[in-house]
Amino acid sequence: MLHSGYSKWIFSLLVIMQATLIFVNQENIFFWDTVQFAGKHGSYFYDYGLTNGFLLPDHIDSGHPPTFGYFLSLVWNILGRSLIVSHWAMFPILVGILYQAYKLDEYLNPRKTSLFILLLFVCPFYLGHSILVSPDLIVILGFLLSLRGVLIKQDSLVTIGILLMSSMSLRGAAIGVAIMLYDLFTDRSYSILQFWKLPWIALVKKYALGFSLLTLYLGYHYFTKGWLVQHPTSSWAPSFESVGVGGMIKNLFRIIWRLADFGMIGIYLVLLSRVRFIPLLKDRLVWLAIFLFVILAILTVPYVGLVNHRYFLPIQIVALLIGSQLLGAFNKNWLTAIVVVFLFAGNFWIYPDSISQGWDSTYAHQPFYTLEQESLSRMNTLDIDPKKVGTAFPMRSDRNYLSLDKSKPSYKQFDYKTDQYLLYSNVMNEFKDIKKESFFEHSEVVFTLEKRGIEITLYKLKD
Repeated sequence: MLHSGYSKWIFSLLVIMQATLIFVNQENIFFWDTVQFAGKHGSYFYDYGLTNGFLLPDHIDSGHPPTFGYFLSLVWNILGRSLIVSHWAMFPILVGILYQAYKLDEYLNPRKTSLFILLLFVCPFYLGHSILVSPDLIVILGFLLSLRGVLIKQDSLVTIGILLMSSMSLRGAAIGVAIMLYDLFTDRSYSILQFWKLPWIALVKKYALGFSLLTLYLGYHYFTKGWLVQHPTSSWAPSFESVGVGGMIKNLFRIIWRLADFGMIGIYLVLLSRVRFIPLLKDRLVWLAIFLFVILAILTVPYVGLVNHRYFLPIQIVALLIGSQLLGAFNKNWLTAIVVVFLFAGNFWIYPDSISQGWDSTYAHQPFYTLEQESLSRMNTLDIDPKKVGTAFPMRSDRNYLSLDKSKPSYKQFDYKTDQYLLYSNVMNEFKDIKKESFFEHSEVVFTLEKRGIEITLYKLKD
């Protein structure tokens, strides 16, 4: 089923499928954090260019290099500012991801090429994110480039990969540190503990460019603004509140849940079934997974709102790489088929309304876009002004940043004490803190739309 002779055909087929997904979703509004990183950052540079430097206004500045927003603004200046242009701007990046996955397959699974690329494509963490206009896609590309560069000893790939990751986000740079530690730890020609004997010149050639440019940006940012990641009035400041020892333990368990979520438990069961062989597999990728876990845990566990699914996608990629090696060693097509089907089925896992879900890391959220458009049409038919309808993140944002269309009305942040209408959806995790039954018990349903487990309901609150 996955013979190496068909690898190029499988790669080509997946590229065509990826293009089809973009075509189907090319008019989707920006979703979750892409509202900020694509809609707001891109619009700022589109409107003002670099006249105010490479820094963003405080209310949309989260400390990360705004390279992705600037990239989008350049694309818009050439091809026009629209959702369609934005989605297709991701296509070369997605093809690059699939190509690097294809080349990693050739290196790690020469007899069963296409195992890893197939697992990656159906993985909800990737598939759900691949229809978004997101800087995390560039981080994924940089991660695969740098990892492949380390494995095949091609320094230029490492340099490009680290540069891509570091230019997108602080988390991308942290992932680059994990790559560097893995590079040092798995090279038997020296010991990572004897730092004075490390190949410093080689390390500078591979890693210095990306890390140095990020350091210069952060220094420039701090010198100019006096802060790095967040300031007291930033809307994301509550996510950085400390959780204490008990909260840190809970967050560790949340990470484990995140890793096993959306069908990935099938991959981890394969890994656990042959856990004693994992350290012996080619290039000992388990060490990269360990470095990534430790670094990402340090960055997220102490805080209240940072244990998000997409943050751990690099660990999932390594798990898929190791899983592809084990499935190749099993050499049982029926087992591979079961794992692929189970992983793909994870794209349709939807939890009860009371449980928050990482919607930007699963394709399950895809019906939301058409439902939102239909709900807007219903409101127009019922002569309900959307500007007077309260709702939650991500739909509370200005329509100019959601859809790049100033002519369409925007919703407002919900306030159940004053709003007459509330637009609810189960993809809005803000509503999870309020029991739906009690919150809306004194309201009437104006209309409800539902598709593949995604719901949008407009409520009219009674006096």
